[in-house]
Amino acid sequence: MNACDEYIAKLEKQLPDICTIHDLIRAGIVSHRNTMEHYRKKNLGPPFLRLSERKIFYPKQGILKWLKESSYAGSETETKNLRQDEDISSEPELA
Repeated sequence: MNACDEYIAKLEKQLPDICTIHDLIRAGIVSHRNTMEHYRKKNLGPPFLRLSERKIFYPKQGILKWLKESSYAGSETETKNLRQDEDISSEPELA
């Protein structure tokens, strides 16, 4: 289990089933409420429930899935970049 998986497992135990932005800030998922507003506007964030203009909630399972997908996407990019570096270094040197 890597560090991301450990963090997500810890969050699964700590987060309430329905989270507010304050829950996400307290858990360290985001540092400011504007971050989640930006994610919502760009469709980059986790699923959410809007009960009114100011009442927005995030289901815990949606947050955990979003974090897992985000962490794995980063890992794939990192792996791809490492492979490209290997390919470049394995090319024969020009005389």
